[in-house]
Amino acid sequence: MRRSWDQAWIDRSVRSVVRTRAIPAADPLTADFEVHLLLRSEDFFVGLVALKSLLRFDLRAAVTVTDDGSLTADQKAILVEHVPGVRLLTRYEAANNSGILNKYPALTALYQSDFHMIAKLLHPILLGRCDQMVVIDSDTVFLQFPSKVVEWARQATINGMYLHDHVQRNADALWLREMFAEIFGQSEETFAFKIGHRFFNAGMLCYRRTDCDLKYAERFLQWRSVHSSRFKHPNASIWLGEWTQEQTAYMCIFEGMTGAVEGLGDDYRIGCKPWRTFHHFLRAGLVTNQAKRILQETILKIS
Repeated sequence: MRRSWDQAWIDRSVRSVVRTRAIPAADPLTADFEVHLLLRSEDFFVGLVALKSLLRFDLRAAVTVTDDGSLTADQKAILVEHVPGVRLLTRYEAANNSGILNKYPALTALYQSDFHMIAKLLHPILLGRCDQMVVIDSDTVFLQFPSKVVEWARQATINGMYLHDHVQRNADALWLREMFAEIFGQSEETFAFKIGHRFFNAGMLCYRRTDCDLKYAERFLQWRSVHSSRFKHPNASIWLGEWTQEQTAYMCIFEGMTGAVEGLGDDYRIGCKPWRTFHHFLRAGLVTNQAKRILQETILKIS
């Protein structure tokens, strides 16, 4: 009951986005980067806000939206009307890349399952049209010009940037070091993390597709399937939960990048104050008067 009420509250707050101006996506041949969004029907309006809050800054951004299988014909028509040039992919579009997927049985099995979030990982990497990819969740919003993202896309001196928690939490998860050491074929004593934050979040990611090696995602899924005892550790679900499989797979891919990776920093926030350049407000944090006000103000700016 509460979830249904919250969803209705959210939709009423942002539905006016359908009265804003159309903002075209760039041609991928001339774009600085490509944005990918995995979208489901119940998140349609917030997802449209997420895309248009970024595109309103007149960026050279190609856009791809993957339908998780629940979008209606009317929703797809609205999306094409509001973001001319958007590319729509079906949930199992990457099945045509069977030659690549056949090398990774665990990834293939997850992709063929009803865990739709894995398309958020495989579609940008396998089907992206630009090397520089920006992957966002539907419950996100850009409040200011994302200068860090634009500079990264045009210079590409950093291979990957990721969202991360800003809340202080105990990250002394020794089993996590053990997991990464095994995935990367190193001893636990000598393994050193490239990623500077243990609470890596895939709500927004920037990366070069050519530096993404799916073998690290495959190794993680295989490790996860035989180490169920690790699920009992405090906070283990953050990395090993059913709902975070693609996020930790992404974390392993970033750890395996040959180039430099870094966190997006203080202007890119998750579910807490202050609201700055970018906010991943999370479904649990949506139902607040502050979130409602900021989202509605952003829609007015898009108009």
